[in-house]
Amino acid sequence: MSDDLTLNRLRKRGQSLILEEHSSCEVPAGCGGVVLRWVRPEAPCDADLRHFGGTPMKIWVDGNELERERVVLAPGPHVLCFEYSTADHAVLIATLKLCHRQVPRMKLLTADDGTWRCSWAEPVPRWTDLDVDDSAWEPMVAHDVPELSERTGKWRVEWLTGEGATPIGSPSRKRRGFQSRSPTLRVRRRFELTTEGLS
Repeated sequence: MSDDLTLNRLRKRGQSLILEEHSSCEVPAGCGGVVLRWVRPEAPCDADLRHFGGTPMKIWVDGNELERERVVLAPGPHVLCFEYSTADHAVLIATLKLCHRQVPRMKLLTADDGTWRCSWAEPVPRWTDLDVDDSAWEPMVAHDVPELSERTGKWRVEWLTGEGATPIGSPSRKRRGFQSRSPTLRVRRRFELTTEGLS
């Protein structure tokens, strides 16, 4: 029998497409079950950001301030930025997770691996842009989480750390007698979206 008359014709060949998995409530077909969709690697991808800092934060991706926790990412390099007061809490815990794409690296997690960098100094103009030089910023290190109640975010911290995120903060904050001229900490994390996921 000709391949054109069998299921072989439905197979995806090569690396030209990437599989996405959606709840059927997210597509026009309606609710109930799962919808699989093949997309081109260069297609934008949704990602959800979840975070905790114990204080209100401003967050940017590629210089654009976020108004919600979902962001659309195109393949290629990006930068995720945070700005927050550390008067009460000195930690940042965050996950950025691809929503639908079935790839090996689904999540970007806070970690004390040198990729998350911070600064107490007054920022340069447009410090949230991708091409800003942050080589002089401090690599963030693992920090203990202050004692929290359910009202102050204990459940969120437990969920984020359960996802694999490490609570991190400024290494300067750990030094005895450290005093910053400003209580505001700024954080940058460069990353890239490829066919393998987030890195």
